[in-house]
Amino acid sequence: MCSEGSALQPVLSWGDLHFNPATFEATYAAQPLNLTAKEYCLLELFLKQGRCILRRDEILQRLWQPEEMPHEETIKAHIKHLRRKLQAVGAPADLIETVYGVGYRLQENLP
Repeated sequence: MCSEGSALQPVLSWGDLHFNPATFEATYAAQPLNLTAKEYCLLELFLKQGRCILRRDEILQRLWQPEEMPHEETIKAHIKHLRRKLQAVGAPADLIETVYGVGYRLQENLP
């Protein structure tokens, strides 16, 4: 769905946030996250990139096929929903940091 060969990938972690690409199970501080398919893919992308800033156009290119490419505003909506779901299980509001005028990345104060 998100990345090929995900059954061979280890669990991705960032502080208390964990995602298993093989089973599409995500948790924050052992609390399960109930995400949509695109939110799982977005979370996996952030965890793989860590502190690297992801631009909206880059996220679009990585998560959507050219024939189904939505507008960049769609990225804002998906990130907003993902942030809400993370906050609902105790994650900091700024775990996914907005780098204004550039894009998004995971908050640097976490390991």
